[in-house]
Amino acid sequence: MTAYRILQEALTNAVKYASGSRTAVVVEFEERELRLEVADSGGASAGPMSNSGRGLIGMRERVAMFGGQLETGRQADGGFAVRARLPLPGAGSGSSETPATTSPLQPA
Repeated sequence: MTAYRILQEALTNAVKYASGSRTAVVVEFEERELRLEVADSGGASAGPMSNSGRGLIGMRERVAMFGGQLETGRQADGGFAVRARLPLPGAGSGSSETPATTSPLQPA
């Protein structure tokens, strides 16, 4: 359910801030983690970012609950990307108390 909500919010943001732009969704299921990415191309219809909603905050909170990682930010092409990595249950070799990390995306 967490992965679904992250994808849902990232796609909502793409429609809201970059309506009409090309948007790509990648879901990778690995042995130890689930990787999610939603990236839009920005373009002429990309609107300004605002802090009025709780979308990115909610994504960070969801990822943190599971000890994952979240990267969000503008891309070199002017688009915006959200990338999340969520550990799968029983996949860790250590403690399940892994702290969540968030970081801005680096331009390509």
